[in-house]
Formats: sequence, structure tokens, C-alpha cells
Amino acid sequence: MGSLAALSAGKATTATVAASTQEGESDGTQVGTNSNHLPNYANRAGRINHEGLQQALDDYSNGTISQAERDAVIDAFSTGERVVSKDVRTIASDINEDTVLEKNPDDPSGEAVVWQFDGSIDVNAELEIQDGVVMEFTQGSAMNVQSGPLLANGTNSEGIFATGTAARQGWYGGIYVESTDLQNSMEHMLVEYGGRGSYRGCLDIASDGTDNGSIAVTNCTLRWSGEYGLYQGGGGTLLDEGDNVYADNREAGVRTLTSNIHEYSPSSAYNNNDRNYVFVAGNTASDEGPDEETRTWSNLEVPYRMQGGHFIDNLTLDIEPGTELEFSQQSNLTFESSSRIDIEGTDTDKVVFTAATNRRGWWNGVYIDDTTDTENLFNHCVFEYAGNTNWTAALEVATGGTDDGAVEVRNCVFRDNDGFGINVGGGTDLRNFENNTYTSNVDGAARIGTANMQSLSSTSDFTGNDNDYVLVYDNGVNGNGRNSDQRRWDAINVPWRMDGYHNVDNLELSIEPGADFAFTEAAGLQFDGGSRLRISGFIDETEESDPITFTGTDEQRGWWRGIYLNDTTDQENLMEYVIIEYAGAEGWDGGLDLASGGTDNAYLQFNNCTFQNCARYGVRAGGGGIMENLSSNLYTGNGEGAMYIPTYDVEALSDSSDFTGNDNDFVRVWNGGIDGDGAGSDSRSWDAINVPLRLEGYQEIDNVEFSIDPGATLEFTENSGLSFQSGSVFILQGTANDQITFTGTDATRGWWSGIYINETQSRKNRLEHVIVEYAGNGQNQLDIASGGTDNGQIEEISNCTFRNGEGYGIEWGNGAYVRNMSNNLYTNNTEGAVLTRTENMDELDDSSDFTGNDKDRVVVKTATLESGDAFDDPPVWDALNVPYEMRTGNHEVDTELEVAAGARIEFQEEARLRFQSSSQIRMLGESDNEILLTGTDDAREFGIKGWWYGVYMDDATSQLNRFEHVTVEWAGRNGPGAVDIASGGTDDGFLALENCTIRKSSTSGLYAENAASTNSDVCSVNTFEDNDGQDCFIDN
Repeated sequence: MGSLAALSAGKATTATVAASTQEGESDGTQVGTNSNHLPNYANRAGRINHEGLQQALDDYSNGTISQAERDAVIDAFSTGERVVSKDVRTIASDINEDTVLEKNPDDPSGEAVVWQFDGSIDVNAELEIQDGVVMEFTQGSAMNVQSGPLLANGTNSEGIFATGTAARQGWYGGIYVESTDLQNSMEHMLVEYGGRGSYRGCLDIASDGTDNGSIAVTNCTLRWSGEYGLYQGGGGTLLDEGDNVYADNREAGVRTLTSNIHEYSPSSAYNNNDRNYVFVAGNTASDEGPDEETRTWSNLEVPYRMQGGHFIDNLTLDIEPGTELEFSQQSNLTFESSSRIDIEGTDTDKVVFTAATNRRGWWNGVYIDDTTDTENLFNHCVFEYAGNTNWTAALEVATGGTDDGAVEVRNCVFRDNDGFGINVGGGTDLRNFENNTYTSNVDGAARIGTANMQSLSSTSDFTGNDNDYVLVYDNGVNGNGRNSDQRRWDAINVPWRMDGYHNVDNLELSIEPGADFAFTEAAGLQFDGGSRLRISGFIDETEESDPITFTGTDEQRGWWRGIYLNDTTDQENLMEYVIIEYAGAEGWDGGLDLASGGTDNAYLQFNNCTFQNCARYGVRAGGGGIMENLSSNLYTGNGEGAMYIPTYDVEALSDSSDFTGNDNDFVRVWNGGIDGDGAGSDSRSWDAINVPLRLEGYQEIDNVEFSIDPGATLEFTENSGLSFQSGSVFILQGTANDQITFTGTDATRGWWSGIYINETQSRKNRLEHVIVEYAGNGQNQLDIASGGTDNGQIEEISNCTFRNGEGYGIEWGNGAYVRNMSNNLYTNNTEGAVLTRTENMDELDDSSDFTGNDKDRVVVKTATLESGDAFDDPPVWDALNVPYEMRTGNHEVDTELEVAAGARIEFQEEARLRFQSSSQIRMLGESDNEILLTGTDDAREFGIKGWWYGVYMDDATSQLNRFEHVTVEWAGRNGPGAVDIASGGTDDGFLALENCTIRKSSTSGLYAENAASTNSDVCSVNTFEDNDGQDCFIDN
């Protein structure tokens, strides 16, 4: 600058010292006489200052002067002697009247006099210092502008020069301004060597705590201060500042306050001081409001050294690109509630918030406190070395509990902080947190609440921290409705560390493929009733997958709770390509839990997911949990099993999934039952998954068409069972290679109840290639309508096995029917193969195997076989490979009947076989394959004649009634004969017998009377043995 060059030229000519000059000055006022070159290096006060000294050193280096000449300059500099004679005018008292300091009061065109201030001079009136004036201050002196105004306005051509009587930093106090006169000004003025004692700078504006002062400072140089070039106190105001030079000061060029930073211009030079920064003491910068006042902190090309707490309120703060704020230890910057932040650097000139010492946690950080202005912005900024004391991040946003905050952060760097890069409080509205870098922070990249997760972007880089994660605390997300509020959690390049229990409600949440969530101990995630979740690791653009992972911070089963769906029943809820692992803490049953809370409801579709290493189950569904389309999932490494679900959710399971590799390889099914919308419109099918379905309790299925795929295994816990109700249709069709198995969880006969057919009469009902085993607790393994008034119809039972049961393999009840039975196996049952009724005997087939039971028999309960009861025409009692055992009472037939050759029918005590009027009986044995009607074991073992009543023809008059090769034995109880044809007085009856044997009757063998009739040679063509009565009694 031209004016500074003029001020610093230091050239002067020898002049006579004015008469006012004090003689014998102790500060070296005598003119040196030993070296004629010294005036060339003198300043305008005639002394050698630093500038002259440096010039001499440079001239010596360049060979312009000799060493002796150089040393003479050094000596003059050291002693402070005046090497050029000057007219010195002393000011030793206060200025209480308006005063003008002229360059030369006697000769305005002459050489400047030296106005020497001796002592602390108070200015209590207007003081004008004209252009060209030279001022010097004796040691410890000062000028105190108390009321002013001070009008020190030099020009570009000469300027005003103020120096010390010796070239020493802090030689004198300086110029102190405590006047608030708006005319106070310094322009084109050089001030050097001030800053002594309580005077903190060459220019000190109201450094005393209670003072106020204001002044405009432009085109000035403030240098060689004992502290600062310019010291601005708490009450100090710069009316204007610019084009100044602050250099060679012992501390820094400038000391100011937060409230005054905006007063400094980038047109000034602040470097080349012992400390190259602008020192800023913390206070509050406040004005009339952010819409009324915008303050700009300029890029001064040196840092602002921020000391203490700095507060911004009621204004908009703008910081220029390239500006650097370096904070002293434990210092911080806070934006209060009424402030607005507009801090934008550029890609090449960032705004830097850093530390005075490059050490993590050196300063506190930047705090946004209750400023919710939607225009708040940090763009292209750097935050580093923060996180001291109770501050947990370089940028803290509304973390004070009741605070709120709003801010946008883009293209910023958070690095080398003790704690996190950023910490976001619960009341914060974050927008557009994009393209940021978080690295080398101690605790992790960021700490935020659940409500702000959607603000962090995968365009940012969160890696390279001591803990590479973003910590998420549990403040919940409650949106504005799932149809209008859609939020996404990005797949950032470190895990989201979820701490605590996180609730999501009233919004639609999607998660970007590849996102990782790591939950701390006992943490969890809950979706509430107003939410919709779209969690998909499938990438539509590439048709590839990048799974979303929910895991624990420790690879330990049951480390965190899991994901809970609470009353979210949105039919669009979806999870696909998701991993859930290490969950199940706090008693949670599943890594994924659907509405297990009793009154809750939930709906979810999930596919291509993995549920692994959970404490109990991979998935748990409660009474209101509905699942659909569960395909291609993996459940493995879980402590209790793959899943724990209600009956009605089993249909959602897919054989494309893998349920193996758990500590217990089964899917646990609790007795939720199935009650559909009607078998005609509601079909449910259970896939043959690769582990058993473990059913608990009594499972009822109604109002659906129900089927199970071949190869499925259903295992039942103790006392549990399965029931098909009146509105159901069941189709249980295995294959020869893939049978459907119903078994017990323990290989104990009678462990579980069995299958009960109750009032379902569809022609579709069938069991094919089915195994039923270890049942019979309270009923038989397959119980067809044994409840008295129940009815049940099965179209087919074929190629099935009923084994290891307590009781019988199958029981028929009243109203039970099976149309087709074939190739079944009944074995190792305690009571026998089958418990049926007279009316159902024709349904049993001779292709089945009834042997190998504790009691090899088919037990028949008393009933009446009537026309229409049987599916065969006529009905046939096949010759099974075990006996029929007819229970005590009357077994009545009132329709056509054939009994196959080889059939063995055993009768319990007091049992009777009665043929009614509509019957037509044909028992046609063969000579080598007779039909045997006998008593049960006790009759034979103990030889008890009359054990059972016998055969009674009661008005059975069909001429086709016929026995051939039939043996009747141990009968005759309380009746006239083992074979009784119409002995009832008014009864009629016909029965032809040929090649039959009637023996061991307690009465007659054959008895026919009244209207009874038989073949005429009946007594001769049959064999009668060991009957107590008449062998063949005919009375008609």
C-alpha cells in the first residue's frame, strides 16, 4: 500500500531541536555523531526501529555497508538513541480542551516535529491528529481517549506515525479508547511498540471490563506490540475496519470477541505475528433477529483463535469459504434458539472448525441449541479435534434433553474427534446429511436418534474411526401416516449400532439393500400399528441382492431382543433378503416376533431371509400374527428351533426354505387352530418342510379345504392332538416314497391324542400313504366321529400305517364311514388293530395287515347294519388276517351281507349276531377255508359253552339266506340254540345251512320253530358236536 510505504520509509533530515525539547533526555535524544550513515536507517522520529535495523542487515548482506556501519546501526537500535535531531514537543498532561496536533505548528510545510507523550495522558476533548504527525511515547506512557472524539486521519501520502522512544515490544502502553463517540477514527496511521502492562495492544479498545469504546480503524499498521496489535474489549466496537496491517506483535495481530468478529475485514493483513491468528474471547453475539441481521465472519487468511464459550443468538451467521476457526482447550461455539446458520465453504476452500492443538478432544465442539430455523446449513466444513469434557461430538445438535434443533449438513468432514463426529439430540430435524466424511473419531462416526436415521446418507463415508459405526439411541420414530410419510434408512458403509429399544410408527419405512444394523445388549426394534415396513435387500436395477443384516454387537445368542411387529397389519409389509441373528434377549422367543403380546396383531410377508443363532427361535408368531409367502428362507443355529408359530401360519411355510441346523430341528406349532372362510373357497396347504412340525395342544381345523404335501412330518407333544371339524375338508395324500407322518415327540405309545374326525363328511376327505404312530392318549390314533352324536366320512384310507398306538389304530364312531380302505398296516397297538362298529365292518379290507398288535383283533362295537349304510353292494365282511371281535350286545344286520370265506368272527360274552327282516345273509366258506363264529379266548381256554348267544334269524325270511362251511361254537347262551331261526313266537325266518359245524352249545345246536324254515336235510348235511341240548331241533 502506498500509505504504508510512506509511513515506514523512516527517512529524515537533520534539523535543529526546538527550544521546547528537554535537555539531557535519558532515552537517547542526543544525536549520534560517530556515523554519518545512521540517518539512512532512522524512522520519522529519528530513531532506529526494527524496520531500520532489518534494512541495515539486508544492506550488509548485499555489501552495501560495512560491518562497522552495520554494528553502529545495531548499537543505535539497542540503546534507542535518536540518530537524527528532531524538534520534540512534550505532552505531559491531560488534554481537556479541543486540541489539534499538527505536523509542524510553526511551519506547516516544514519537517514534522515529534510529539512526545510522557505519562498516561487522558484525552477528554476532541483531539485531531493531522496527516504527517509524528508521535512518540516514553516508556510506560499512554494516550487514553476517554470522551473524544479522536480524529487521527492521515492520508495515503504521509500518514500519522506513533512509536516508542525505544524499539521494544511493549515499551509503552498504547492508545486506549473508552470513548463511544461515533466520530472516533484512525486512518493511515502507524502505531508501534505499544502494549505495555494493562494496555493490551498498540490500540486498546475498552479492555477494562466495564468500559465501552468505539472507533473506526482503516489503512493503519499496528505492530511490534507487547501483546496484540489491536485489543478489543467487551465493550469495544469497531465502527469500520479494513486495509490494516497487524504484524510483528508478540501475541497476535488482533484480540476481539465473538460479538465483534464480523467487524474485521479480509482486506487487512493479520499474519507475520508471533502468533498468527486472530484471538477471539468468547461472549454472545446477538442482534435483532436472523431476518434483520446477518453477520459475516470473513476469511482473514489466518485462523480465529476461539477461547472460551462463544454464543450466537438473534442473528444469521455467515462464515466465508476458507475461514479457519481454531479453538483453545475446552472452548466451544453455540448457536442459540433464535439464530440461523449459513456456513458454506467450497470444495477447495472449506470452513474449518479445529483445535489450537491437534489433539483429539482438545476443544468442546459446536452446539446447536434450540435453533430450528429450516435454513440452517453447514456446507463444505471441517470439524476436527473436538469432544472435550462432557461434549460427545464435534457437532452437537440439540442434545440437551429439552432442546430442539434443525440443520442441514453437506460435504463436511468430521475427523479426529474424541467422541463422535456428530451427536444429534432427540428434538432435532436433520435434512440432507449428504456427502460427508466421518473418520478417525474415537467413539464412532455419529450418534443420532432413531427419528433422524433417515437423514444420514449412503453418499457419506463413515469409515476409519476407532469404532466404525453410527450409534443410534432409542428416541423412536412417529411419522405423519404411512401413506404420506415415507422414510428410508440408507445402507451406510458402517453398521448402524442400535442402542436401546427403538419404536417405529405412523410411517412407511424402507431400508436400502446392504444396510447393517448391530444391536447392543438387550436392544430391539419394534414396528407399531401405524407403520408399514418395506425391508428389502433386492436391488431392482440389477436384479441382484445385497442382504440387510440385523445382528448383535456381540456374536452371542440372545444378545439383543429382536424385531417385534406390534399391531402393524398393513398388507404391504415385506421383508426379503434380510438376515436376523443373535437375537432373543429378555425372554424374547424369536429374532423376528409377530404380535406375541396377547392382544397384538401383525401381518408380514418375508422371503429369502436368514434367521440364525438366536437364543430360542428364528421366528415367533403370536395369536394375531399372520404370515404369508415365506419362501426360500433359512432358519439355522437357533437354540430352541427354527420357528414358533400358530397353526394358522403353518400354511405360509415353504419347502423352498431350510429349517435345519438348529439345536432342535423342528418348527414349533402352538394350538392356534384354523377357522377359514369355508372349504369351498378357502384352501390351505402345508408344505413338506425339511424338519418336523411340532404341534402343541389340541389343534382344530375348520371351514377350510386342508392338505399336506407328501413327505411332511408332524410330531405332537404329550396330550396334544389334531381335529378336523364339520366345515373342513382334509386331503392327506403322501406317496409310496414320501409318506406323511403323524408321530409323537416321544416314541411312547399313547404319547399324544391322535387325529379326530368330527362332523366332516366331504367325499374329498382322504388319507393315502400316511403314518400315524404313538397316539392314543384319551382317544385312538385315528378317531372317526366317536363322540356319540358326531358324524365323519372319509373317502379313502389306503396305504397307511397305524402303529405303536395306545388303544387301536382306528376307531369308528356312530355316523362314521370310510368308503375305500386298502393296503393299510395296523401294528403294535396295545388294544388291537381297529375298533369299529357292526355297520362299518364291510369297510375293512383283506389287503391290509392287522397283525403285530398286543391283541391281534378287530374289535366291533354293537350297531345295526342297514340298507344304505354300506358303500359296497352288497356289503362284505372280508376275511382279515386277524379275528373280528364282536363286543357284548346285539350286532344287527338288516340288509344284504356277505361274509368272505376264511373270516373269523369272535364274540365276547353275551354277544349276539341278529339278522333282521330286510337282511339277506350269505356266509359262504369253503371246505379248506371255512368261516368261524366262535367265542373269545376265555370261552375257548376255559371251555365255556353258552359264552355268547349265537346267530338269531329275526324275521329274516329271504330264501337266499345261506351258511356254507361255517362253524358256530361256544354259543347258546340263554337261548334255544346256537343258531336260532325265528324262535320268537311270531317271528319268521329262513336260513339254509350246508356243510356247517355247530358245536359246544350250551343248548341245542340248531333250533327252528314256528314259522321258521330251513333246508329239509339240514340235520343231515351239517355236523353237530358236543351240544348240551338237541343237536338239530326242528319244530314247524
